[in-house]
Amino acid sequence: APPDVGSHAVEKLITALGILIGFSWEQCFDTAVDVVSEGFEETCPPIVTKLVMSIMLVAIVFPAWRLYILKTEQELNDQSLAKVVLHTAAGMHRDMFMSKEVDEHALDLAHLKMKHHRRCALGISHAASTEGLVHLQVTASGIRKVESAGGEPGSPAPPHG
Repeated sequence: APPDVGSHAVEKLITALGILIGFSWEQCFDTAVDVVSEGFEETCPPIVTKLVMSIMLVAIVFPAWRLYILKTEQELNDQSLAKVVLHTAAGMHRDMFMSKEVDEHALDLAHLKMKHHRRCALGISHAASTEGLVHLQVTASGIRKVESAGGEPGSPAPPHG
């Protein structure tokens, strides 16, 4: 099956779970509002208590949703998958950089991978575009010249592990 099918299935599963959790929270809030309004029944009509609590809930939840959740959602929608991968790789690289347990070799490999993600996300040509410069990649399987998918030096390198 193509990789898009798996990604699409995971997205649908996450959406379904989000809706399920949303309905669960709605039921919890509805029950809580009923219980509290019944507790204040002697001093205030239940409909007024429910209205005041609903207004308070919106006053607390809406600004948080607008400032954090909506902002994050819009940023993710504005970015391509490559930029999301770059953002994630940068966070992981920062964590590795700040850890005493990560050796220099692993940090060097992470940095090279992050540079690759950056080139892909931002559409930057590889350094091989400099006249007379040959860019080589050294891997466990040997040394190879970095070229574009079309075979012309200077274009972005094809994606690889």
